[in-house]
Amino acid sequence: MVGINKIQVRLNQTEKVIDNCNSAWSESSGTGVTVSAETEDRREGSASNKFVITGSGTAGDIIASQTVSLDLSKFTHAEFWFKSTVTLTSGQVKLVLSTTANAATETELLSLPAITAGTWTYVRLALSNPLSDSAIISVGLEYDVDIGAVTYQIDAIRGTVANSEDWVTIHRNAIKWDKDNRSFSINYADAPAGAS
Repeated sequence: MVGINKIQVRLNQTEKVIDNCNSAWSESSGTGVTVSAETEDRREGSASNKFVITGSGTAGDIIASQTVSLDLSKFTHAEFWFKSTVTLTSGQVKLVLSTTANAATETELLSLPAITAGTWTYVRLALSNPLSDSAIISVGLEYDVDIGAVTYQIDAIRGTVANSEDWVTIHRNAIKWDKDNRSFSINYADAPAGAS
């Protein structure tokens, strides 16, 4: 018999904001791409970035990019929220961290995993060349397969350091089990005072 002994949540970690996505990316945008700040459908902060692609782009193009100024040489991963109106397979969209404007140089070219349509997915990608990431000045999205008209959203992009996390065990009273649907939810208000 298999069971869950405990549930832990990541309380904090060493991280640096790459872009909070509260403002529409304005450094560059590709052919047939409309970029906006989406204030209704977001995961963190006041907005997510929304990219409406008409289907006239070319595989390998930069969808859009944003100016940043970062030293990520001591970080190990990039983490963010991502959503697509079309189901994606691994590698169809990539996150670019660049030492040149408009994400023109692929200092880091990180393939997104498979994404289910219409669902926000939390993505964690290992940086390939952290020692080369000391002067990142542009972050962008690239599509490597032309899948036609689609809308993407991205939110809360940050650099993180592996194994820097503090984990907290959630008190059992805060966990509500739905055995019929094989799911659970967490309500911290149901935990005893002083418990996690």
